[in-house]
Amino acid sequence: LRDPREDVWIAHCLYRAGIEPLDTRDDQLRERFLPFWPGKHLSLPQPPPSDWYGQYSIGLRLGFDCCSKASISFHYIKADDLRRMFALIYHCPRRKM
Repeated sequence: LRDPREDVWIAHCLYRAGIEPLDTRDDQLRERFLPFWPGKHLSLPQPPPSDWYGQYSIGLRLGFDCCSKASISFHYIKADDLRRMFALIYHCPRRKM
């Protein structure tokens, strides 16, 4: 499927198969599946009403409130950046404060 609306078409097919969407945000209503790379989400201004992200987001939160600590995916991350993120999250020693 090559169409800029591929997510919409997939949602349509799933709905027709009896699969309805669920809210995947965490208990603080922060997103787990994010459409941009992390830095973009942290600096994103309030999108105008005509912007797709503002239109399709439910309860859009900006800045550090945007992203769940249990985030599952970010789009548009290059392989080298993904490896750096993995190393920072899983291989850096943690200090007790």
